[in-house]
Amino acid sequence: MRLSARGLVVLVLILLAPCIARAEPTPAERALATSLFRAGRALLAEGRFAEACEKLAESQRIDPGGGTLLNLAICHEKLGAVATAWTEFNESLALALRENRTDREDLAREHLASLEARVPKLVVVLADGAAVEGLVVSVDNLTLRAAALGTAVPVDPGRHVVSARAAGRVSFERSIDVSLGQVATVEITPLELLPAPPAPDATPAPPAPRDEPRAPKAEPRDHDRQIGVFARVDVDGKARGLATVLGASFGVGNYFEPTFGVIVGPTMGVWPGTSVYFLAGPFKPMVLLGLPIYFAGGPRLSLHGAAGVQWDPLRHMGVFVQVGGQIHPAAPAGYESLELVPSAGVQARL
Repeated sequence: MRLSARGLVVLVLILLAPCIARAEPTPAERALATSLFRAGRALLAEGRFAEACEKLAESQRIDPGGGTLLNLAICHEKLGAVATAWTEFNESLALALRENRTDREDLAREHLASLEARVPKLVVVLADGAAVEGLVVSVDNLTLRAAALGTAVPVDPGRHVVSARAAGRVSFERSIDVSLGQVATVEITPLELLPAPPAPDATPAPPAPRDEPRAPKAEPRDHDRQIGVFARVDVDGKARGLATVLGASFGVGNYFEPTFGVIVGPTMGVWPGTSVYFLAGPFKPMVLLGLPIYFAGGPRLSLHGAAGVQWDPLRHMGVFVQVGGQIHPAAPAGYESLELVPSAGVQARL
């Protein structure tokens, strides 16, 4: 049940408040109030506090009485609405003193002593320059007049909204959560003036531009952090044979791709190296640098360099052609120390 309107209390001592005249309830209203009171007491005993508070509050509205009000205060305390309960216990104490009901007086004083330190309080203050003409300050549904500003206002635990407004100014609003026993302060900062409306312009505004259909965004063709596998065919420049290199690659950024493969052909070996790209689009000029090791009469280190271009029709697939050469510093008998090596291959990337 939402109790914020009653849970926000700005009051003087109930004992000093004047009595408010009201019409006496009819017999039918008294009967209904009694039934509601009994139902509320039963629900209170069962621990169904929200339902009990509704019935007791309605009974009190129809036929106000000190006993009903005291039970309603107990119900709100059980429900956790301690500020609402604190207010009702104060009203109950005033009625008990007026009616000379010492039993109700003692019970109200006992609960008030228990609640005093638990009731949260909210203090609303104005910053320098915030007090402008026509300023209206509210806490939830309660309007705070100038005399209430800076005063600790008892509130129920939970979230409360502090707002301030004035004509021609930007409104202030802040939500704050308060817990049992907390004293929270909200400072209302000066309200800024609303911007003046623009002067009317006799020149008609140009028509709004039509939204042109946008071309679909191109799929990226970068290699960054992609793991790839490739197959490359190296052709002997004198057409005496070819070798296949099968391997894997990994993109370090968009322009640097270390590779490692194995050489399958007349001479076996391993092929460590790297590809360097100069663009990140579908067509990428590139160079290939490697240190192939051939197993021909023992491991023999060679140098490989090539230049070419790679085309990536899809982000995860590319084909490439290269022209380069190899230097074999320690070529075995029957092998040339310098070779022309055209290459072509395909790459797939994850």
